[in-house]
Amino acid sequence: MAGVNDTLIIAIDFGTTYSGIGYIHAAEDRLPGIQNLVTHWPPRVGTSEKTPTEIVYDDNQNTILWGFQAQGEIRAIKYFKLELDPDARSKLEALRSATESTRSFGRTHRTTTGAVVGEYEVNRDAKALCTDYLKAIYRASLEHMRHRIPDFARRAPKRFILTVPAIWTDQAKNATKQCARRALGQHANIELIAEPQAAAVYTLKQGHMVGSVRPGDHYIICDAGGGTVDLITYCVKRIDPLELVESIPGTGEACGSIFLNRAFEAFLEDRLGRYYSGRRTESLEKWLQRTRQSFELDIKQQFTGDRNARWDIWLPPELYGAQIHGTEENCLIITGRDVIEMFKPTITRVLSLIREQLTTLLGRRSQRPRLAGILLVGGFGQNRYIYKKVRDEFQQLTQVTQPPDAWASVALGALCWGMSNKTVTARKLTRCYGQEVHLKYNPDCGYPVVPHPVTGERSHKAMQWFVEAGDEVSVDHPLEFLLVAYCDPSGEAKLPIDLWAWSPSREGERPPKVCTRGMAYTSYSDEND
Repeated sequence: MAGVNDTLIIAIDFGTTYSGIGYIHAAEDRLPGIQNLVTHWPPRVGTSEKTPTEIVYDDNQNTILWGFQAQGEIRAIKYFKLELDPDARSKLEALRSATESTRSFGRTHRTTTGAVVGEYEVNRDAKALCTDYLKAIYRASLEHMRHRIPDFARRAPKRFILTVPAIWTDQAKNATKQCARRALGQHANIELIAEPQAAAVYTLKQGHMVGSVRPGDHYIICDAGGGTVDLITYCVKRIDPLELVESIPGTGEACGSIFLNRAFEAFLEDRLGRYYSGRRTESLEKWLQRTRQSFELDIKQQFTGDRNARWDIWLPPELYGAQIHGTEENCLIITGRDVIEMFKPTITRVLSLIREQLTTLLGRRSQRPRLAGILLVGGFGQNRYIYKKVRDEFQQLTQVTQPPDAWASVALGALCWGMSNKTVTARKLTRCYGQEVHLKYNPDCGYPVVPHPVTGERSHKAMQWFVEAGDEVSVDHPLEFLLVAYCDPSGEAKLPIDLWAWSPSREGERPPKVCTRGMAYTSYSDEND
């Protein structure tokens, strides 16, 4: 049997807009770096740390294009990762309705995920899309590894570390793992790690941080990606080896960079008017696709906040001479002021999320926490305008940093964690977990009266919480609880025990966000019979 040190660790940063893969030998005694990433993605001649999370199918429902091959294609399906999380789905639907074609040049079909892709219909649900995409990028990464480490890549047992947003529900995590298992193999060794946790593990081990990190320091990790913005605050418990403890539970929201696209689409609609909202020709549809891609790559990613910046985008020939607001000499004009307005709603949410973590941390009365910094990581976290706004808002309280390799930090951190997963030793729960119990009838308690599930006598339903949101739990020691089980007097029936979870941060929702998270079965009989 192969030893642990013979293992090939493969980290998969499955993102909403871009995805990356890293790999390292478990016996390595150095930190992973860019050289441990898959950087050659078809059909690019150059290198890239990630490839677009986009996919295209042919008429027979076969995957024909993915990643950079699919980028810019009218048929390309994207943002499908967010479909795995019910909490993000409603926001995704609103985004798609605003950013995808609503009147294409031909018959328009909606996919089962709600994406509109011109004359093309895809008979795939979100899990199938995620599975097909993960399968495609994994095959490409294997090809890359076979060129770099041919013998080891072929014979070594593999351990997969898959990153997920900190705000992912249990249901979304389970769905993500199911997709990965279908893509990587039913017996694949797959583990999950929160994206900001992975980024923290890598960033705080870097040389530029090592000299300044001290035990007791708190760091807010803001992982701003394409789909979600996730935050977790960690306290440094020890330096060598690095040991972190969650001091504030993970929070976040589906408010990543793709939601700027909604604002850009509103800008296009305002400028083009009836040419946008009416029936479009094929050439106009293709121009819109190119314009969206130009906004994505040249404007959104590179924007610094310069109000005087200007971009001139040539209109398609059919719009030459048309009366279109905000055009000059057959060019659509986009100014820095326009882009600032597009950023504004997303910037507001990012600042609010950071402020929530800060307020919770600094509001503690039992201790005086030392906030050593706010670290901006992730693709959106690399944006210089985001950095400027966060720095301007919080620089009086702490240092704001954009670490090197911020875009790759999640994949590289997952590799670090895979090599030594003792870095984070304790976490804060984001949910309460417990079971429903029946209390003895009390006419004065005020709770609704229900029949007891076994005796039929009058009783009251109540929740018995085993652990509550905010409780600190060790990552090494499983939690044990005594369950209340209701016994079938016959001893024959298997009685279900539902395990429940509740997110108190969503208190006030109707219905309350309480949902089953597991089920156990018990049966009782007299062992002396």
